[in-house]
Amino acid sequence: MSLFFRKNINALRVLFIFSFLFLSYFFFQFTIDDSYITFRYSKNFFNLGVWNWNPDQNFVECYTSTTYALLSFISHYLNIEPHIFVKFVGLLIGFLIFKRIISLKLFYLNEISIFIIVFFNPFFYFHLFSGLETPLFIFLILEGLIFLHNKAYSSKIFYLILLMLPATRPEGIIFSVLFLAYYFNQNKKLENKSFLYFIILIGIFYFLLRYNFFGKLLPNTFYHKSIDGFSIYNFFDIYNFKRSIVYLIIIISIIPFLSNTKIKIYQILTPFVLVYFFYLNSRLSMNYAERFFIQIFLPLMIFLYIHINKKQAYFILIISLLFSTSVIKNYDEILHLASYKPRLYYSYEKLGKALNKYKDNNISIAMTDVGILPYYSEIYTIDLVGVCRDTELEFDLKYLKLQQPKLLVFLATGPDLKDIDENYKWQKKILEYKNLENNEFVHAGNIKVSFSRYLAIFIDKKTTSFDQIVLEIKNIEKNNNRKISLKNYLKFKYL
Repeated sequence: MSLFFRKNINALRVLFIFSFLFLSYFFFQFTIDDSYITFRYSKNFFNLGVWNWNPDQNFVECYTSTTYALLSFISHYLNIEPHIFVKFVGLLIGFLIFKRIISLKLFYLNEISIFIIVFFNPFFYFHLFSGLETPLFIFLILEGLIFLHNKAYSSKIFYLILLMLPATRPEGIIFSVLFLAYYFNQNKKLENKSFLYFIILIGIFYFLLRYNFFGKLLPNTFYHKSIDGFSIYNFFDIYNFKRSIVYLIIIISIIPFLSNTKIKIYQILTPFVLVYFFYLNSRLSMNYAERFFIQIFLPLMIFLYIHINKKQAYFILIISLLFSTSVIKNYDEILHLASYKPRLYYSYEKLGKALNKYKDNNISIAMTDVGILPYYSEIYTIDLVGVCRDTELEFDLKYLKLQQPKLLVFLATGPDLKDIDENYKWQKKILEYKNLENNEFVHAGNIKVSFSRYLAIFIDKKTTSFDQIVLEIKNIEKNNNRKISLKNYLKFKYL
């Protein structure tokens, strides 16, 4: 078997390339609702001349990644839909990771094991094409670790990576500071100091600029997701974080088999442990395919796999094969995620595009999932969850009376009026508002999203174009059979 792998390593690389291309093709349409929150900024900028989520002057930074906000800006400038543009960015990142692994000229079993755990992993592709910053964050962490070990590229590129890490995700600053400290500790000096100082000045300038513009030190997502305090539950929640726990077990189990690295193991692990405990201190909402933990565990695993002793290489190959098999067994979750964008297409997207016709009618909408629907509708939106709402404002009945939303969108468990999820905490205030103004709101319909998820829509009778909007909602409700055709899926009809 060993001789077979060694002699056929190039053929196996071709096999992995084909698997990468095939799985990329199959999962390319997956786009997460939250990604459209970032995309809306550049859309508003080019359409209305304002860099904000809502078309007003109450500036709120509800995107996490400055890097992806800039990518969205570039895509709108080029007149390309941003959710498609960033998918090709994800595809490029996948190729760069593949190329990097080959360039390291690893022992063939180490290389194969990495390819299996990354490119035979369907969940990797969900992150690659989600529209969020996860793949770039994985790539930057991995490249930073590789530079610290073998200086595979110039220090100037390394400094650019240190700048991009916190620009991609705020917690990236932990990696940047520690990676720079490790680099100085290795060399006892810093190369290209003037360029490093220039990079630091860019970071400081941007930080002050965004603070002056948005009025907060960090993005709104940080304040919203970090309010619950430390939760060891995030560690022990095996059901929701089962693959992350497996990643963690693998990492711990392979540490004794590491060969010598130029970075001490405690130095390697320190930034990951710090970020890991930061996540335990956060509300990990929108954690599809366990993206929060995997974006730190996966690059760490790849780096550790690179440095496994040759004698123990069979051990990690077996682990990788077992892990890949266990992942594929979750075919129900894979199919559910693969059908996510088609479900958005038939519900949120169609409703958003229908409401876009009435964006100039001075109407507003209150809802929880504030990605794709607000993006396409271009209507002023009240975010009930709070990610895209000023955290300093008291969200109560007084606030809602002042805002006077004309459309209320509730999550429901069925097609009837009685099926509104009254226990969902983010909907309780708006339910109070609806009940208080009960005579003013009419139930326009329930649009199906999935088997047990509907959008229950209410509209104020005094809304301009009331009859037309109700008719639009009724038509979507009537024609929404949610039948996802494999033929249409393979033709990218839900892209």
